[in-house]
Amino acid sequence: MDSLRQDAFAALCLGATDRAVGDLSAASEIEPSNAAVWSDLAAAHLQRAAALSDPYEFFLALGAANRAVNRDSGLLAACFNRALALEHLALHRQAAAEWQIVVRGEVDPRWRQEAREHVEALAGRVSGNDWDSRRQAVEKAIEKGDTKAIASLVISTPQEFREYAEEHLLPSWALAEKKHDKEVAQKELAVARAIGRALAAANGEHLVADTVSLIDRLNEASPERLKPLVRGLIAYTDGRSLMAGGDFSHALVRLKDANSALESQKIPFSRWAFFNIALCEYQLSRYDRARALFQKLADDPDRNRYRAPHGRALWLIGLMAIIEGSPTASMTAYESAFSDFQSLDERPFLARLNALMASDLANLGQPMQAWRRLYPALVEPATFGRPADRFSISDIAYSFAWEQGETEIALSFLDEMLQSAQATSTPYAIVDALRSQASILAALGHKDQATNLLKLARQTLNRIPEESTRQVLEGNILWVEATLAATPEQTIDVLDQDIRILRTTSYHHLLGLALHMRAQAEITLGKSEKAEHDLVESIAESEQQRERIDQPDERISYFDRTGQIFDTMISFKLDQRRRPEDALRFSEQAKARVLWDWILAQPGKPGPQRPASAAGALDLDEVRRKLPTGTAAIEYAVLPERTVIWVLRGSGLGHEIVVTRQAALNDLVQRLYSAIREDRTTEAHKLSEALYDLLIRPVAGQLRSGERLVFVPDGALHTLSFALLRDRQTQKYLIQDHILSVAPSLRVFAASAQRDEDLASDTEPRALIIAAPDFDRQLYPTLDTLSAGDTEASFTKLFPGSLTLQAQEATRQAFLRSAGEFEIIHFGGHSMVNPDLPLLSQMLFAKGSDDPARGVLYSGEILHQRFRRTRLAVLASCATASGRVSRTEGVESLARPFLATGVPNVVASLWKVEDQATADFFTGFYRHLKDRFDVAAALRATQLDAIEHGSAEARSLRAWGAFEAIGGGQELIQGKGSQ
Repeated sequence: MDSLRQDAFAALCLGATDRAVGDLSAASEIEPSNAAVWSDLAAAHLQRAAALSDPYEFFLALGAANRAVNRDSGLLAACFNRALALEHLALHRQAAAEWQIVVRGEVDPRWRQEAREHVEALAGRVSGNDWDSRRQAVEKAIEKGDTKAIASLVISTPQEFREYAEEHLLPSWALAEKKHDKEVAQKELAVARAIGRALAAANGEHLVADTVSLIDRLNEASPERLKPLVRGLIAYTDGRSLMAGGDFSHALVRLKDANSALESQKIPFSRWAFFNIALCEYQLSRYDRARALFQKLADDPDRNRYRAPHGRALWLIGLMAIIEGSPTASMTAYESAFSDFQSLDERPFLARLNALMASDLANLGQPMQAWRRLYPALVEPATFGRPADRFSISDIAYSFAWEQGETEIALSFLDEMLQSAQATSTPYAIVDALRSQASILAALGHKDQATNLLKLARQTLNRIPEESTRQVLEGNILWVEATLAATPEQTIDVLDQDIRILRTTSYHHLLGLALHMRAQAEITLGKSEKAEHDLVESIAESEQQRERIDQPDERISYFDRTGQIFDTMISFKLDQRRRPEDALRFSEQAKARVLWDWILAQPGKPGPQRPASAAGALDLDEVRRKLPTGTAAIEYAVLPERTVIWVLRGSGLGHEIVVTRQAALNDLVQRLYSAIREDRTTEAHKLSEALYDLLIRPVAGQLRSGERLVFVPDGALHTLSFALLRDRQTQKYLIQDHILSVAPSLRVFAASAQRDEDLASDTEPRALIIAAPDFDRQLYPTLDTLSAGDTEASFTKLFPGSLTLQAQEATRQAFLRSAGEFEIIHFGGHSMVNPDLPLLSQMLFAKGSDDPARGVLYSGEILHQRFRRTRLAVLASCATASGRVSRTEGVESLARPFLATGVPNVVASLWKVEDQATADFFTGFYRHLKDRFDVAAALRATQLDAIEHGSAEARSLRAWGAFEAIGGGQELIQGKGSQ
């Protein structure tokens, strides 16, 4: 372990932060109680944050520093790193307190002085901004007639000055007019006039300037006409005051009075009265009314002149979309609002919108991207001293930390959230902060503390006059109380109340989870009928929300997050109902759904459009009909504590349950991959045999000698090469006993089998061969130069009429133009898998003369192609069957878009194989395929050649075990269901 720390220190000195973090992470696993290791890891993350400009590293640094301090609170290096991380995440009060610990304990004067400097720098940030001094400076500049100074001050913080004019100066003018206090009225109007002109000139927001201009014209023409305007502004002020106290029903009455009076004078300020009417409807959970009003503002023909109310309306449209379970629509609305406030340079609102968009990304299962979007909001100086903004941003940050298992970081942001809520004196914000703290403490087992916080929350709740607002907050409190319930009966009682509220308030993103929690309690009590009803409804809620998501990556991430509901239903159908066929249907419902959407969207359509719904129950009889004689499909569902294995064939369905933890199974798969990659054959054999015992032996009695097997994996099993699983009793690999293929789901298998049958013909197949494309080396200077091997040269002999595109001829345009006319596509070029954004994975072709893509074909573009004749795509480059592993969707690899567009068979590689070994392998593969167009059988024959007759390199697990056949094609689809 000491050597790892020394290596990490050396790496840090050389700027090799990735290596340092890797070494220290390994050291922390070896000795997790060592505070010094955690402190060093925090320092490494801080350095990597600077090196990569990646704010997510600050989050990781704080997590490591917290662990170090918890293990040794006297380790000043750990306190120093923790203070730095807290400061980088804008947790200024806590950072200042940590720096004070360093000041008191540090003996080295240099480090102590640095800590003092941090304390002094943080003092101003903790105390807030200098709004009062800037406001007074503007008023003095107005008195002097210094228009340059006014403009400079106003544009430095345009949002604060706009809000000051709209929320204070204009209402104050109206009140002074009502009291006939002309001196105050003129002064307030003069300041508003100057601010409005400065805003209009600087960022194009004219609402204040146009309102003051209309007041001036009315005052000159007919002072009597000011009376409705004065009444409207006073009613507006009353309404805003009632809203701040949570009395939205009475606020709505006053705001309607305000809007009527202001609109009668056609004053631009009426937009804010109208906006707040809509906001009251929103707070009262009357979303249809609110949406219609906000949409009217969003459609304002003068929206470019009055961007602030337009942007706020879009903002609230986004909030309602996420409440109702439509994160894609939410993100679209937020982005439009962001554009408005960006043009106005209103940085506090930009920060809050960044935080909201980060929240959408987190809801869609993209935590790292969410943190990176949140970070600019966290550190935005314009939000310091604005407690409402800090509350909203901290609320989102705490939830991110909690979901990623960083409890202490979550509590740090919750402390900031509660401080901000108390500074606003807003009861519902305080309730929300207390409820959130209680939620975390309840999950940590601190039930008494959580219960006390919920009591405080309920006491504060009683200060809110509006019943609908209390109801929403009551629903949130009940959710936490359900987790604190001592018995299943109490859990159900609490959730009964909560679900009623969630239905009323349309909080569908929580409703599905509440139904799931209640079902779990009902299962414990043996209330099977009620549990099944709740699980069915919970899944329906998940499906409904999923259908509202447009982007494929987001839909995949969302379904992964709701996978636990399907896990519960699968267990319920097995344990309570003894219905393995129903359990299999729900396993299928959660598998490869985006891929299935694409497949359904293909026939006769111009692009990968989504069908109306792809959630129908699996037709097991149809799948059985697609299974030829001598074929069995094996599907897995990897649950948290056990794995379910179904064996489906034409004659029936069998199943087995293996007790094994999901984490342990995943670890075995990962260790096997590492052993194969590093040619540790003995270790790989032991791991392969262990996986055989878990995944194959339990159903071995149901398998027939020589039977073809189609595997439908789950989770990490998608990365497993089933071919090299070895029976410890016979010392034979699975591929030696069976022809093997894999499919993302039974639906996909059946569709691919049908497609392959439709494409089969008596004519000799022809191949399009992409051989060593001359890719753009300016884009990829580190990639090796490929050479066309024997595989490509032998094609014309094996498959007459084939076309070889080689070197500079192998352009992206030539491939797209020709691919659909050939039965076989062979890609022998470089590919780049993008694990974060799978639809941006790349196949590299030669750069054409007029190709703006410079030879790069993204996997998402493949979805728009039509391979009308293609039965087989061979992706002979590295790791084309690998990629990001989705819990429900499987591997998001380069193979998927080919399956999606109707190619029934894809051969791809799970990991990198040397170029020559790959060329030799596929030379043999195509010889076997020439004899019989059965992709899985040809692949098996090639693998057996390598195992039994190959060179030492060819016999290595890494060489022959990398390739798999994906899809549903077989030589003949006959004799179905006759077993």
